[in-house]
Amino acid sequence: MSIHRTAAKRDTNEAEIIAALRAMGASVQQLSIKGGPDLLIGYHGANLLLEVKQRKAKLTPDEIVWHELWAGQVAIVRSVEDALEQLRRVTINYWVEQYSQVTPEMWARYTDWAKKRDG
Repeated sequence: MSIHRTAAKRDTNEAEIIAALRAMGASVQQLSIKGGPDLLIGYHGANLLLEVKQRKAKLTPDEIVWHELWAGQVAIVRSVEDALEQLRRVTINYWVEQYSQVTPEMWARYTDWAKKRDG
């Protein structure tokens, strides 16, 4: 049995969500895995899996199984706003990670330099 679907049915809001994600600078790849998410997103060095659903649509039985077995990140999005919220979370995590790499010594050197620069 193949894990790839043929002629996958796409939610009507998917094209709008893809356009909004790409406008924000994200890489977007449509996926066709039975029960799996619809989109693979790359943003700020992170990968996101998004399941696109209409406003009131539920997961299919195959999707429920896939989501239960998946040990990584996956989010269900129903609108452009939902998708952009996922990018916002990645952005926050990216900056937290970048900031956490700054040692107290690095910060002290920077503040000393900034004081000298500003007189």
